[in-house]
Amino acid sequence: MKYLVVLFFTFMIRAQSISTLDVEAALIFRIAPFVDQNIYDDTKFCILGSPRYEIYDVLKSNVENKMLGSKKVSVSKVSNSTIKNSKCSILILPNKVAVDSLQKILSETQGLIIISLNNENHVLSHFVLKRVENKIKFDANIKKIKDDDVKISSKLLRLADRTY
Repeated sequence: MKYLVVLFFTFMIRAQSISTLDVEAALIFRIAPFVDQNIYDDTKFCILGSPRYEIYDVLKSNVENKMLGSKKVSVSKVSNSTIKNSKCSILILPNKVAVDSLQKILSETQGLIIISLNNENHVLSHFVLKRVENKIKFDANIKKIKDDDVKISSKLLRLADRTY
């Protein structure tokens, strides 16, 4: 009985040590191989805007310098003025973003995959991460994917909670 109680508490502690940000970071990392990113030699995750840079810290500590196929992963912070020259493969929008300012910038970048952590950015994003019944899931914006001519595996789209 004592061992069962110890095992239960150990499980509880481990379960609590995985944060929502850890799960979001893992999901972002797992989405990356399913999108065509042949533009650059490496895969670069860029996080736009402040103040919510917690996802930057988690991605940096968990996926920086890992390999996605033959591409090395890097993580960086960007602003509206630095996106164009940042060589991002995947842009992460942790906060609500002004549509007008970002659309102009995005029109000047090619092949950029956009993942939002905020449903208010769904118009701008290819994927939106969301919490459903204590699980992290994602939606896929098929219209945006087609409009941007982004090549995404059908396997990834089948995993989406919702497509629109």
